[in-house]
Amino acid sequence: MATLLNDLSNLKVEPKELNKDFNSHFNKLLNKIPMTSKPSDEVQNEWYISALPSNATIFIDKATKPTLVENMKEAIVVEKQILALDKKNSLENENPRK
Repeated sequence: MATLLNDLSNLKVEPKELNKDFNSHFNKLLNKIPMTSKPSDEVQNEWYISALPSNATIFIDKATKPTLVENMKEAIVVEKQILALDKKNSLENENPRK
């Protein structure tokens, strides 16, 4: 049990890992923990958000998202926005205006 809790609390998004895949990984670990030993919703949210890349965590408003599911959904939305901005910036750098 202690190993599962430790693994979950130290889990981090891998480079190039999409949030939807990370969410699945996080949930699989969380679901291995018996209900009697699961951390509180607040702790689950904190562990989840701290596992995300810092460029995403600054945009997640956890104060208005009390559940893990809501935070996971918002993380996916934020990730899509970040990827779109990265793509736009990459295209602008490839094709600078003369």
